[in-house]
Amino acid sequence: MRLNNNGTEINVTIVGYQFPEETEVHEDSDWLLVRLTLKLPSLQWGIIDPSLTVAELTWLRDWLSEAARNAAFFAGWRAVQTPLTTREFFTEPNLSFELQSNNDEPFPFIFRIYVAAESLPPFATQLRHVPDDGDPDEVWLDFRASGDDLLRMTTELTADLQRFPSRSSDSRRSLAQGAPL
Repeated sequence: MRLNNNGTEINVTIVGYQFPEETEVHEDSDWLLVRLTLKLPSLQWGIIDPSLTVAELTWLRDWLSEAARNAAFFAGWRAVQTPLTTREFFTEPNLSFELQSNNDEPFPFIFRIYVAAESLPPFATQLRHVPDDGDPDEVWLDFRASGDDLLRMTTELTADLQRFPSRSSDSRRSLAQGAPL
């Protein structure tokens, strides 16, 4: 998943499973290594961390897909003073994602990426979005996005899920029975 606005870029890529071999604890077999890369005009940083599970990556993909299908609703919401907001949290607090309605015709979304814990960049205090006390627990970056941007990210996440499917026996059993994860 890559977004770029005005010289600021974020790239979130799945690079593998945390444990290359399946583990005795089936839930542990589905932890994914996430490469996060932040590029700002004068700064660059990256980290690889087990930040998401296969199920969470599926939720993220489905959330983006649903939002893309409802882009017109988000665009229409901009007439209201308070933006329409939806946010996805995961087991690990390193990453979370938020969509807000935006008052910009071709870009009905603000796609906000929060980074925290181990994923905080060393230059976190230099970013615009830090708490008032200057000691960030999390920071975020905003990107203007269109419905097509969200669909592109959905396609990229689907490719990641095909490369790194669930290896837990519960997930395989659910898929074999036709049940959603």
